[in-house]
Amino acid sequence: MPMNLLDIVVLLLLAGAVLNGLRRGFVLQIASLIGFVLALVIAFRFSADLANGLGEVVPVTSRDGETPSWLSFLPLDAVLYRVIAFVLLFFGTKFLFRLIAGMLHHVVKLPVLNTVNRLAGVFLALVQIGIILVIAINALQFIPGPKMQSLLQESWFATWVTNTTPALTSWLKEWILSPKT
Repeated sequence: MPMNLLDIVVLLLLAGAVLNGLRRGFVLQIASLIGFVLALVIAFRFSADLANGLGEVVPVTSRDGETPSWLSFLPLDAVLYRVIAFVLLFFGTKFLFRLIAGMLHHVVKLPVLNTVNRLAGVFLALVQIGIILVIAINALQFIPGPKMQSLLQESWFATWVTNTTPALTSWLKEWILSPKT
């Protein structure tokens, strides 16, 4: 299967992760990875609660106060609130953890172990971008339209991810389309 645009983007992201891991080193990269995992856990765990609060504060309706009829069969308001809540919690947690990691990095200096620090940072950066790419590819499967579906079907990376992680795909579908409100 030849490479398509999605595969090129994946390769660029992997190259960026290598450079980022070299630049950051192990200490900042491990802090980033832990922050990323904690942000995911917090966002997945508390996004439904925050979505309920957002729904009460900012209702989603048309100007006349009604949901358009062509959208009435979809739980779009619940999905929208869930996505917004997830994004806010995820990036808020990442930001706080980045501040803490920055302070830790200035305290911990490892000049003797600089090469090991950087190489270990590359490994952790690749692990982190791998997790992000697997989740993103699985989430992109829910975007309707022939262009997106064709892009995913023609990508060797997306095909590999889809075939390797079917349980994640079904879990994401359930989580996105059936938010606990």
